[in-house]
Amino acid sequence: MNTATLADRENLKAALRELVQEEPDFLLELLEKVAKEKAELNNNQKVERKKRIEALVRKDFDKYAEVFKALA
Repeated sequence: MNTATLADRENLKAALRELVQEEPDFLLELLEKVAKEKAELNNNQKVERKKRIEALVRKDFDKYAEVFKALA
């Protein structure tokens, strides 16, 4: 929605206000669903980031395994 014009945003605000008045339960359900989906997406991104970091650490440990053994 970054490319939306100011008029588009104002129209959207007006439509949402009308929706709040006419269908408050629907809007609450929609907001809950969006929040849940965002939380799941954030969690998935965190899991993927953790996997990438673990792979990098494993790679470094494998690369320097002989050095670590010599230091031990």
